[in-house]
Amino acid sequence: MSHPLFAPFQLRSVSFANRIGVSPMCQYSAEDGFANDWHMVHLGSRAQGGAGLVMLEASAVVPEGRITPGDLGIYKTNTSPASRASPISSTLRVSAPAFSSPTPDAKPP
Repeated sequence: MSHPLFAPFQLRSVSFANRIGVSPMCQYSAEDGFANDWHMVHLGSRAQGGAGLVMLEASAVVPEGRITPGDLGIYKTNTSPASRASPISSTLRVSAPAFSSPTPDAKPP
């Protein structure tokens, strides 16, 4: 009998290959809030490793809310999750849904 940790499951409309999740890791490699090739390689390798969920690093909602200038941001129209979704989703399509969260101390203007 296999362990439930490795069994696929569904949470509402999201399907997971298993119950293993990779917690968010700040990479401090973004350029003006934009994800770049480093993020694609980093996140893609976690997904290819078999994790059922990959969490993106915190994303600042305003530039002043960044922890460092290298943080991801969603403060410009073209840095929003929707515009970043295509390259990140194609990288993670291997096995894992990806989720992001705003920087905890970020406050909108």
